[in-house]
Amino acid sequence: MASKERKVQDVTSVERGSSLPADERARASGTVHLCQRILHALTGVMIGAFALIVLFTTFSTGGFVQVTGRGLYFLILAAAVTSFGTWVMRVLAEKRLGKDTQVVSDILRRS
Repeated sequence: MASKERKVQDVTSVERGSSLPADERARASGTVHLCQRILHALTGVMIGAFALIVLFTTFSTGGFVQVTGRGLYFLILAAAVTSFGTWVMRVLAEKRLGKDTQVVSDILRRS
């Protein structure tokens, strides 16, 4: 009975072209998808903060602009550090997927 179940599981993984069990593959692909969404959001945050710094300093150099600019600068730094950590998580998830590169391309196409 156990060999029959193993055969079914092996056939399922061959059909999908995967070397990982289905639940591990789903978890890794979900991690890649989440990391991709976080990276997109953080890129928007960094670009927006940079644009606001340029906009504020173009029209004024008062105290409010200095404090706000400094805050936005630290926001950019925090977003960059968070992006790096997210990128590391994504790379580790992609390594778990191994040769299942079509999974990553499908995830990125859905994003």
